[in-house]
Amino acid sequence: MAVQNIIEQHFTAVQKADIDMHLDALAALFLANSRNATPEDKDKYGSINETNKLLVNKVRSTMTPTLHSVAQM
Repeated sequence: MAVQNIIEQHFTAVQKADIDMHLDALAALFLANSRNATPEDKDKYGSINETNKLLVNKVRSTMTPTLHSVAQM
């Protein structure tokens, strides 16, 4: 039984356009429901310490290029 390589299957231009349209709709929904922290929220939740800041920055640097490359495929 031959193993089919998944990389051989590509999205068509129509499928890519459809995916982009749906991703844009999801991004708009998330943006409409997101908000910045108020000063009261910042006092309530505090800030992250240096150790956690390193982790947060590492995750952000890892995910940012990934999200852009996924959106451009």
